[in-house]
Amino acid sequence: CIRDRFRFSYGIYLLENKKDVFNAFILMNKAFAKNKKGIKSWRLFQIVFIVSEINDMVYSEYNGNSWYQNYNISNVDMIYFSTGGGKTEAFLGCVTFSLFFDRIRGKKEGTTAFIKYPLRLLTTQQLDRVLTLLLQANEVKDEESISGEKFDVGLLIGKEVSPNKIKLEMLNEYRKYDEKTWNEIFRKIDYCPKCKKEVIVVFDEEDWKLKHTCPECGVLPVTIVDDEIFRKPTSIIVSSIDKMAAIGLFPGFKTIFGKNFGKCIKHGYVWKQRKKCSCEQCSNIIVDSPKLKDPVPTLFIQDELHLLNESLGTYDSHYETFIQYFTEHLLPEKDRKIIKFIGATATISEFQDHCYNLYLKNGVSFPTNIKNKNFYSYVDGDDLNRIIIAAALYGASITESIQKVVTLFRKIILDYEKHADAYLDEFKSLGFVGNSQDLYDTLNDYLISIIYHNSKMDSSNLQQAIENLGDNDLTTNNYPSFNIGNISGDEDFTKIKDIMHNIEITKDKKDTDNLILATSAISHGVDEDCFNQIFFFGMPNKTSEYIQSYSRVGRKYTGIVFDVIRIVRDRDRSYLKNFLQYHEFKELLIEPVPINRWAKMAIYSTLPGIVSAIILQYYNGDGWSNNAHDMIVNNIVKLEDLISIVKHSYGCADATPEASIYSQIIEEEVSNIYYCLKNNSNRDFLSNGIAAGNKYGFPPMDSLRDVDVTLEVKLKGVE
Repeated sequence: CIRDRFRFSYGIYLLENKKDVFNAFILMNKAFAKNKKGIKSWRLFQIVFIVSEINDMVYSEYNGNSWYQNYNISNVDMIYFSTGGGKTEAFLGCVTFSLFFDRIRGKKEGTTAFIKYPLRLLTTQQLDRVLTLLLQANEVKDEESISGEKFDVGLLIGKEVSPNKIKLEMLNEYRKYDEKTWNEIFRKIDYCPKCKKEVIVVFDEEDWKLKHTCPECGVLPVTIVDDEIFRKPTSIIVSSIDKMAAIGLFPGFKTIFGKNFGKCIKHGYVWKQRKKCSCEQCSNIIVDSPKLKDPVPTLFIQDELHLLNESLGTYDSHYETFIQYFTEHLLPEKDRKIIKFIGATATISEFQDHCYNLYLKNGVSFPTNIKNKNFYSYVDGDDLNRIIIAAALYGASITESIQKVVTLFRKIILDYEKHADAYLDEFKSLGFVGNSQDLYDTLNDYLISIIYHNSKMDSSNLQQAIENLGDNDLTTNNYPSFNIGNISGDEDFTKIKDIMHNIEITKDKKDTDNLILATSAISHGVDEDCFNQIFFFGMPNKTSEYIQSYSRVGRKYTGIVFDVIRIVRDRDRSYLKNFLQYHEFKELLIEPVPINRWAKMAIYSTLPGIVSAIILQYYNGDGWSNNAHDMIVNNIVKLEDLISIVKHSYGCADATPEASIYSQIIEEEVSNIYYCLKNNSNRDFLSNGIAAGNKYGFPPMDSLRDVDVTLEVKLKGVE
C-alpha cells in the first residue's frame, strides 16, 4: 500500500535525521530487550507500525517546522491483527517510544499515554503487563542517566475496584483490618514483576498515598487511587472505558491535561481555586506550579475497539469528542494539542464507520488488507494451530452430552499423562519432540477445560451435572475430580482475579481450578499457555465472540475446540450444516458493530456529564452548585458560550440532519440547566443542580455502563 510505504519511509527519515527521535527509538528497544521471556526481536508488522507512527508521536514537538510534514495525525490508526498476533506489544512500543521521547525533549513529568480497555477484568490484567514494561524502561532510564521523573502507571477503574479517594474516616476503618484483609481490598499487583515476591499494600500517611511495596524491590511505580493520580498524573494511565465519565464528575481530572491552581510542596497539584491541598489534615504551603512542557497526553489508545458498541460505544463517543475539543480549543493556547488515537482489535467489520461514530475521525487499518490478505502474515499449512470439532449429540440433553465429552477428554489426558513413558514412542511418531518428562509437562497443560456458555441457567445446570455425574465417573475410576471455577460478569471481581492467578502459579493443574465455566468475560485478555481446550455449550450469538473465545486456546500448543451444537436452535444447526465453509470465511462473516453516535435519546444521558465537564474542567468549577451559580451571575459562564462549546463537543458543526436534531436538543437542555443553576445559590452538589435542570432529571453519569434503572423484584408476601 502506497500510504503505508510513505508513512514507514518518513519514520525512517526521522530516525536518520533527528537525534532525539533516534535516541528514543534505541531506548525503547533496550527496554523491550529486558523482557524475561527471552524475546529479542520484533515481529515485522510490529516494528513497521511503530516506525510508521513516529511521525504522529513527534507532532507536538516538530509541528511548525518547515521540514516537517504530517498528514495522518487526525486519523484513528487501527491495529487489525489476529488474536495472539502481538497487537499489545505494537502499541506498547509506541507508548514506550513516546515516554523516552518526552523525557529527552524536556517533558520531565506528566501523562504521555492514556490506554483504555472495555472490560474491568481486562484492565487490571493489563495493568500488570504495563507495569512490567515500565520497570524495564526505568532500568534503561537509570542506566542511560535520562533526567526527569521515574515512569509510573495509574489505574482508573471505578470505586467498586479501587477507591476514588482515601479519606480519614475510611483510613480509621481500614486500620481495623489485618494485613491479609487490607491486601484483599487494595492490592492490584499480587507479585512483583521483577523478582516475583509477594507485594503488600501500605498506606503512607506522610505522602497520603497507597503504595504497592515489594520486600526486595521497594515501592512499585503504580498508583490505584483517583485522587492520587490527579495530584500527580502518572506517565501512563490505564483505564476502563466506563471511567471516561469521571471527567464530568471530578475537578481533578483537569490535571491530566496540565490545568491546576498550584502545587502542594508535599502532595502534588491542586485543582480547586481555593488553593487547598486535597489531602486531609494537610496545611502545607501551596506554591505556583512549575511550567509544564506539553502536558496533554500524546496517545489515546483503545484496545478491543470492537467492544465499544451499542449504548456503551454511543455514550463513549460523546465524551471522546468532548476531550478532543477540550484539548484542541479550550486549553491555554500554549498547551493545546491534537491527541493521536490508536485502536486495536482482532474482530471488526466496517471499521471506518465505527471510527467515525466513536471519534468523528477517519479510520485507517494497519496492516492494509487486500482480498483478506496482508504483507505481514500468511497461513502456514504445516502449523496446526487449532483442531475444531463440531457435533450434535442425539439421545441425551445437551447438558449431559457436554458433561460426558468433557469428562471423557479428561480421562484420556490423565491416562496419557500417567503412562507418559509407554506412550512416548507413539507421540514421537506423530511429531512430538522430547522425552517422557517433556510429554508429561505438555499433557499437564491440557488438563484445564473451558466450557463456554451463554446463560446463568446453562452454568447452573452444567455445574450440577459435572459435580454429580462427572465427578462420580472420575472418582469411581480412580481419577481426580474436577475443581470448578466460574468466570463471568456476575462473579466477584477479586474471585476471578484469584482464579487466574492460581492457574498461572500452580504447576500441577490437577491442584488448581481446572474446569472453567465461562461466559464472554473470558474472551478478551486471557492469555494462558495452559488453556488448550474449550467446549462450546451451544454456539455464541456472534461470530466475533466465537473467534475471540476460541482464540483463548492454542497459544502455545495446538488447541482443541469442541462445538456442541444445540440441535433445537436453527442458528446452531446452520453452523453444523455449513461447518467447513463457515470456518473458511468466518472473518468475512463478522457482524458490523452496532453503534450510532447520533442516537436521539443518548444525548439526554450524556449531556449532563458534558455540561458538568465543561464547568469543572474549562471554567474551573469546584463541584458545587453555588460555585456554578456565582460564575453565571458574574458573567464568567455565558449561556451562548456554553451552548457553543457543548455543540462543538458533540460535533454538531456539520449541518447534517442528525447534527441539527442534536443542536436543537442542546439549545433547549443547556438553557434549562443554565437558568436552573443561575437560580440556585445553595451549596449543593453540582450534579444535583444539573439534574434539576434537565428534561429527565439525569445527573452526570457515574459510569458509561450505568444506564439501567434497577428494579427489585420480590414474591408477594416474601421478605
